[in-house]
Amino acid sequence: MKDLLVRYTLLAAALAVSAGSLAAHGLEIEVRRHAPAVILKASYSGAEPAAFAAVKIYAPGAPPAVFQSGNADAAGRFAFVPDSEGEWRAVVDDELGHREERRIAVGREFIEAGAVHAGEPAPGGLPLWLRAAVGVAVIFGAAGFFYGLKARRRAGP
Repeated sequence: MKDLLVRYTLLAAALAVSAGSLAAHGLEIEVRRHAPAVILKASYSGAEPAAFAAVKIYAPGAPPAVFQSGNADAAGRFAFVPDSEGEWRAVVDDELGHREERRIAVGREFIEAGAVHAGEPAPGGLPLWLRAAVGVAVIFGAAGFFYGLKARRRAGP
């Protein structure tokens, strides 16, 4: 009888330890807003990234429509650029039994801030019109150089 009591105690202790570690292994989604993008970071209990987990983004409205789908990167990150205000839904599924859903409120201010950033050149970059002008100048310069070489060869020494 004493041997049976010891076995049950050990079994109960093992179950308690494993249940604690399983409960601490949930999937979490952290949301960061950096106009114009919303950045998600999926991890297991805040520590280990949910690398390459499947992600689906649903646009606001009825019926729910998949706006974007793909996989998180190796660090568990996934980004999308919302195009309208409302409540967006992100569903992360590691396809190993862990699934988490997060609702993300996107306001008009966020959409407008993203529109302002989209028209600006990248930091340290040139505006589009100046890049186009430089490209055209390089093309004309290269053409002039090769025509000059061709004319020099025809004239001979």
